[in-house]
Amino acid sequence: MHRRDFLKNSILIIAGASVPLSALEFIDARQVLAANPDIHWAFLMDTHKCVGCGFCVKACKTENDIPLEANVTRTWVERYVFTKDDRRYIDSPKGALHGFTDPRIDQAAAGFKEIDPDNVGKAFFVPKLCNHCLTPPCTQVCPVGATYKTDDGVVLVDNSWCIGCGYCVM
Repeated sequence: MHRRDFLKNSILIIAGASVPLSALEFIDARQVLAANPDIHWAFLMDTHKCVGCGFCVKACKTENDIPLEANVTRTWVERYVFTKDDRRYIDSPKGALHGFTDPRIDQAAAGFKEIDPDNVGKAFFVPKLCNHCLTPPCTQVCPVGATYKTDDGVVLVDNSWCIGCGYCVM
C-alpha cells in the first residue's frame, strides 16, 4: 500500500473523536484547531518503511540542539534480528546516529552485534520517537520547565530555558 492510500483510508484518533484523514487534507490546520480546541495532534509513522539510516536521529539532535557526539538522544532506532536458531538480537549503537550500514564506522567498536547473514530469519528496525503523550513524563521531570506541552498536544523544548540535564531523555 502506498503512503497516500494509507493516509486516505486511515482514521486519525483525536482526543477521543475519529476523523478520516482524507477530510483533513484540504483544511487549514488553524481552522481545525479554532473550531475544536480539544484536538490534539498525533504523530504517524509507517515503521515498515524504516531502513535504519539514522537520519531521524540526526534531525532530532539538530532540531533540539543536542551535540551529535553527545551520548543522549530523544530519538533513536533499534535493530531487531531473529535468527533461524531462535536467538534474538537487539542493538542500537549510539542510537543509530550513523545508521547501521555506514562503512566509516568500526562496527565492533560501535557496539554492533556480529550476526551471520545466512542465519537471519527476520530483521527489522524500530524507530523510537517522541510520542507527544497526553501526559508526557518528560515535561514532569524537567527541573526548569523548559520541556512543555502546547495546548494542541505538541511537546516542545524551550532552548532558552534548557540547561541540558537530559532528564527529558531518560
